[in-house]
Amino acid sequence: MNNVRINITDGTQSGSTFTNAAGQYKFYVQLSPDTVTTTLSNTLFTIAPVSKILTFIGYGNTQIADFCVTANGIHPDLEIMLIPITTARPGFDAQ
Repeated sequence: MNNVRINITDGTQSGSTFTNAAGQYKFYVQLSPDTVTTTLSNTLFTIAPVSKILTFIGYGNTQIADFCVTANGIHPDLEIMLIPITTARPGFDAQ
């Protein structure tokens, strides 16, 4: 999922980034336990796990923290916008 905010904290310092078009993200961290969480402002989805704790024991190591985004059912969504081309006047047609 793209453009999802991902947060990281080590208890003292924190930061955040957004996922790219492929749903990937990167953090460059120091040697300490870090907690990675994600937030979606849309309540139509559930994220699991809520957070993941990463512990790096040496420099140059990488870890993967994937989150599963699941729809909370079927929610039809439709938005219709009517924009007038001409000024509406009572008793006359408008475009």
